[in-house]
Amino acid sequence: MKTDIYKAKSVGEAISRIVAQKKEIYTRFTYQNLAKKMGIQKSYLSQFMKGKVSLSTDQLYLACEALNISGSEQEFLTLLLEAERTGIRSRKKSLERRIQAIQRQMLDTQKHIASKPLSADVSSFNEYYHDPVVSVVHSCLLIPHFARLPKELCPTLSISEARLVEILDLLERLTIISYQKTGVKVLIANTHLPKQKSYFRQFAESIRFLCMSKNRTRPDPNGYFFSVTFTADEKVRLDLQRELLELLGKFETKVVSAPEEDVYQLNIDLFSWT
Repeated sequence: MKTDIYKAKSVGEAISRIVAQKKEIYTRFTYQNLAKKMGIQKSYLSQFMKGKVSLSTDQLYLACEALNISGSEQEFLTLLLEAERTGIRSRKKSLERRIQAIQRQMLDTQKHIASKPLSADVSSFNEYYHDPVVSVVHSCLLIPHFARLPKELCPTLSISEARLVEILDLLERLTIISYQKTGVKVLIANTHLPKQKSYFRQFAESIRFLCMSKNRTRPDPNGYFFSVTFTADEKVRLDLQRELLELLGKFETKVVSAPEEDVYQLNIDLFSWT
């Protein structure tokens, strides 16, 4: 698995991670060889990776060349190095803003999960995400009991039979489900709505409202709630979001391998009040 350079808080941390990974894969890879290619002593390389000394831009270039780091990743490491080395406060802040902007771009949920966006036209997308109940019905149909007897979703989700038929017709039209003699077969189990979509915010607000309504009318005695208000800075926020995304990947692995016995909802909010 490729090391995510954009997680690093310093050049030394990034290089250390890559070197550790290289040594696991290539037994002949040595610090001595890397130092030689960078034109420095092995002891200096060791001090650098411990954060005790810095590199010149030329030395970083040679390190990237030796470690097969190029393009945007090399540019990111160069920004980190410049931010570490500059003695001008205003320039340091400017460089840090650029670094954080790049890190935010890399914090895309799609990069951390296997679920893919629906492969459908814009109008179909709108229909699927216009009403959050559609995605709930979609998930419920993965449970064998509801796949055999879809009508039993009406009392479970407090929707009319006519509304259920509309949703099933939509899911069939999108080739998400198909009808068989034994009931409904789900053809696409998991979907992901990219935040770049114009209706992303509308869907997020709708699903929150639906969840609040469900918890108010029929609360789950085994449900879990957690909320915290805290102070921090943008660097910490980025770290938290990055760790949450990594956690989502782990969640998805567990969910995919779990038996389909019930449908659960997990919502995560991370935003600024000020």
